[in-house]
Amino acid sequence: MFLPPRTSTGEHCSPLHSGEILYPDARCQQLDKLLGNARAAPTGTDSECRALDVQLVAGHLDAVLLRQLEQDALIAVLVRLLEAASTPFKKKKKQSGVWLTLLPLYLFTLVFVAGPLVYMFVLSFQTRAEVWGVVNQFTLDNYKNIFQPVYLNTFVESFKLALTSTLLICAIGYPFGYFMAKLPAQWKKRVMLLLMIPFWTSSLIRLYGWIIIFRANGTLDKLLMGLGLTDGPLKLLYTYPAVVVGMVYALLQFMILAVYSSAEKMDWSLVEAARDLGATPLKAFLTVTLKLTLPGLLSGVILTFIPSMGLFFIADILGGNKVVLVGSLIQDQLMKAHNWPFAAALSVVLMILTSLMISLYKRVTHTTELEGIL
Repeated sequence: MFLPPRTSTGEHCSPLHSGEILYPDARCQQLDKLLGNARAAPTGTDSECRALDVQLVAGHLDAVLLRQLEQDALIAVLVRLLEAASTPFKKKKKQSGVWLTLLPLYLFTLVFVAGPLVYMFVLSFQTRAEVWGVVNQFTLDNYKNIFQPVYLNTFVESFKLALTSTLLICAIGYPFGYFMAKLPAQWKKRVMLLLMIPFWTSSLIRLYGWIIIFRANGTLDKLLMGLGLTDGPLKLLYTYPAVVVGMVYALLQFMILAVYSSAEKMDWSLVEAARDLGATPLKAFLTVTLKLTLPGLLSGVILTFIPSMGLFFIADILGGNKVVLVGSLIQDQLMKAHNWPFAAALSVVLMILTSLMISLYKRVTHTTELEGIL
């Protein structure tokens, strides 16, 4: 058996090593003393005694090693128990920090989103006062009045305008967003910048620019007469087509961005596989591309159809009050007729229609968020 060398009596004994376990100096000195006595035993006839002493020392060393292993195992168990006991406090501290971070967002949502919606819903069941304000008297007459021909016709006309605008926006925005996704990365950034520039100015200012274009003897009239296409000024301003053009101009970017968001994430190798299997370009588009970009297309429809029913300022500026939308009706009931409960009822119905369209979108696309927004 190999015996470690003995150190001098004037120095501290170096710890004995067994793997990663270290022995204290006092215990090491005792073992070192026993080993020294075993080495100093006489040879010859006493060799058997020396061998017996070495065996005793080795057995004592094994016992010390076993006790040290037991102590280390006990310390490891205690450390793990302490860590396990402190884990719930760490999780609670982390959760409290997350709640403190989210608290302003929840407060803002409750005060400025949920609060006005609840107030509008409650107001829609109240009664209009004779002069000003409302009376706390429950009634369903506000919802019954919506079915009167004059108000119901407003919903029908708004729906027609929204449908016409949305179809034109789809016809222009879908090809734009589709081919934009196929551009090189550098050109994608440039086109995206061009799409964002109109948002840097007020929509009202941009719509007044269309008045300059559509008015009599305006930019468009002069261009058409210069080309010999018309003999005199056209009455384009304050017409139904002018309102449609304004709607398309104001909402086209939302369709483009929604379609671009879906087309950019599409796996183009699927289209190539369809072509390799013998599909024509049209069939590959209808069976592969259109289905993969359908979430973006439907998202763009929602982002354009719903606002086009309520953007009353476009109808007022370009239509001259000749085209009345639901948004215009709500504004008139609030600001002119001062019939707040009826305006709230109109708003609730419009909100229900919006929720139904979003639910239909989720059911068709099996997604929980709108493309081009999140």
